[in-house]
Amino acid sequence: IQWYEYTGTFGGSLWILLLNLFLFQLLRNIQLKSPLKKTITRSTVLLVLLIVPLVISFRMYSSYMEAENPINIAIVQPNVDPYNEKFDMEAETQKLNDFLRLAAKVTSDSTDFIVGPETLFEHQTLWNEATFESNAFLIRLDSFLQRYEKADMVFGVSSFKVYENEDDITYLAQHNNGITYDRYNTAMLFTTAGELQTYHKSKLVAGVEKVPFQKYFSFLKNNYIDLGGATGSLGRQKEASNLVSKKAVIAPVICFESVFGDYVTDYIKKGAEVIFVITNDGWWKNSRGYKQHLLFSQLRAVETRRSIARSANTGTSCFINQRGDVLQATNWWKEAAIAGSVNK
Repeated sequence: IQWYEYTGTFGGSLWILLLNLFLFQLLRNIQLKSPLKKTITRSTVLLVLLIVPLVISFRMYSSYMEAENPINIAIVQPNVDPYNEKFDMEAETQKLNDFLRLAAKVTSDSTDFIVGPETLFEHQTLWNEATFESNAFLIRLDSFLQRYEKADMVFGVSSFKVYENEDDITYLAQHNNGITYDRYNTAMLFTTAGELQTYHKSKLVAGVEKVPFQKYFSFLKNNYIDLGGATGSLGRQKEASNLVSKKAVIAPVICFESVFGDYVTDYIKKGAEVIFVITNDGWWKNSRGYKQHLLFSQLRAVETRRSIARSANTGTSCFINQRGDVLQATNWWKEAAIAGSVNK
């Protein structure tokens, strides 16, 4: 499917529909004992539709050469069970300790980025966006980064923003104990220089992270399905935005967002040089779900011709090159840390 670089998955869907249409017509002609010439014509069209794109794809795959512009990345898969994890300070501190322990195994002075999964930290009150500068966890992470020459971090948290001005309140905002706020599924870039950038997940999972049509049915806003990870009616940003490091411009794709080829392409149009997919695939348990989710990342790599570093809480963490090849894939339900390089 290397030709998806030009058509995207919509072109692939059209291809599959056409194949099915001509196959149906061929079988129908055989069933109705249509003239041989008509049957041969249908068969020829079907074979051309099947073979030509495949031949083109194989040629593109074998001839594609990535531009050599490597960045070194360490990926951490902490393997936290989202169905049974606790969210108190003790549990969050243990997650921090485990993350740093795993990261230390594969981080060196040549590491450019350390990548952690979606909602790595989820304490309900810890990640107030107005007080990040005094966040105890960020202080610990900064201390860790200072041990290395140039490593930056990208990871996910459940953050929140409190509204002081009534005019700023969104329709997704929640109200509790006299406080109005939005909760976010957030990707965070934290640099060795102490700089901080955030991206709020835009494509939210219906029934898990948002109630569909909540703008019109606000009374349903607190009704959602708990499938692990960040849950509830979350806030969101309206469009894709990149995290900009001195080493690379990063497309921070959070979990479900990797399903949407057109949305991921928006990051590329805005200058993204590499894609980081951070996800929590633990709620799939050991099913086809987490495997299929990985395949979406492979599609995005081919469509955008961008390398991908994929950090899953559990599931499959890996590197994906610009031809869509999966490299150094981790095992299901195993904590792991891997290091490698990708071209931007």
